[in-house]
Amino acid sequence: IYTGIGGPILISMNPFMNLPSLYAEQKRKFYRDASAAAGSGQGFEVPPHLFSVGAASYTAMLGDAKNQSIIISGESGAGKTEATKR
Repeated sequence: IYTGIGGPILISMNPFMNLPSLYAEQKRKFYRDASAAAGSGQGFEVPPHLFSVGAASYTAMLGDAKNQSIIISGESGAGKTEATKR
């Protein structure tokens, strides 16, 4: 469950339950394609999601030829490990 606060910042909340559709292949493809569209100059806004951050970072890395970093922070049990598995 994700929300954004502007810019490249994503806030994630652990629902403490399995939500299979949250990380389905269909979602992954949507965010990958949306990132490619945004990288080609099309103004395409997507809902906040872990995949949107990863796809945007990857697209920027390829397009700008610059290193990218993603920082995942939170308290114990917040879902950091589960997020990085995706």
